[in-house]
Amino acid sequence: MATITAEQAARIAAGPAPAGRPARPGQARRAVLTALLAGLPLAGLYCVAAQRPLWEPATAGLAAVNLLVTVSFFATGVFVSAEPGHRVTGTVLIIAALLWPLNWVNVWMAGPWPLVAALEGPLATILAVWALLRYPAH
Repeated sequence: MATITAEQAARIAAGPAPAGRPARPGQARRAVLTALLAGLPLAGLYCVAAQRPLWEPATAGLAAVNLLVTVSFFATGVFVSAEPGHRVTGTVLIIAALLWPLNWVNVWMAGPWPLVAALEGPLATILAVWALLRYPAH
């Protein structure tokens, strides 16, 4: 039976070396912070604008929960995509966050919005579930 040294075990635990040039210390942290500071307000404004008719007193709770889900999926996608090997999963979560508000555009009762909500509604959920189930494995 072959034994491995502590250095070999550390290399195995670290996983494969990233392709390309090595990242500078703090570079990933700055990228995540920039994406969060720029993206979270934009995702929130997009959600509020897409669901403007829901912000009435009778349905404001639903609109607030949808806003929370959109912002949470976006932030989770940014954090997950910063991890090595999880860029696809994070990107899919960000896409799901941007599709989530479209589930309720049928409340506009105009143009193609009811059709968009009916056809796109399951897509955001499927993408989010797929990304969440994929995360620990890949």
